[in-house]
Amino acid sequence: MCVLTVWTSWLIIIEPSRAIYNLIEHWEFAFTMVFGSMVAGATSMGGGAVAFPALTKWLHVSPPDAKLFSLAIQSIGMSAASFTIVAMKTPV
Repeated sequence: MCVLTVWTSWLIIIEPSRAIYNLIEHWEFAFTMVFGSMVAGATSMGGGAVAFPALTKWLHVSPPDAKLFSLAIQSIGMSAASFTIVAMKTPV
């Protein structure tokens, strides 16, 4: 439900044609984030541990920008995990 809400809001704020254009234009970033999320889910490393080197070495993003993006991705993932734990009333 949350994913549907975010994607619907995103498509309303940004026109669908522009959103698809941005995805096609920057597919490398989306691929990096998908791979980073798989590594983060399968190991104890966060997605930022994959995102930072990929962004700086392969996609030539400046290190300060890559650091901020990696921290944002990691904090969003950890917040989503915390929300899920609380919402499912999982004993900790």
